[in-house]
Amino acid sequence: MTMPGYVELMKRRTDESEKMGDKASEAFDSGNKANRISDTYSFLTVMFSTVMFLTAITTKLVRPQARVLLLVISALICMAVPLLTVFSMPVAHRG
Repeated sequence: MTMPGYVELMKRRTDESEKMGDKASEAFDSGNKANRISDTYSFLTVMFSTVMFLTAITTKLVRPQARVLLLVISALICMAVPLLTVFSMPVAHRG
């Protein structure tokens, strides 16, 4: 007892809804990927700032052993963490 025009209209609306849902899912996934990338770049900024801070502290220390220890820690942080992360990051391109 349903009207044929109603059934056809509902089928078209359902198809449109599914297409829009798929498009929204793609946009959401793209946004999540961009968020992960920006989080990684923020992490790298914090790591480089930590290295600069530790290196600056060494100029105020009196004991040479403490200076060397902080410089070694800074060098390890500077070389290991960011370099491993940078090589796994995508490169931005204009265009």
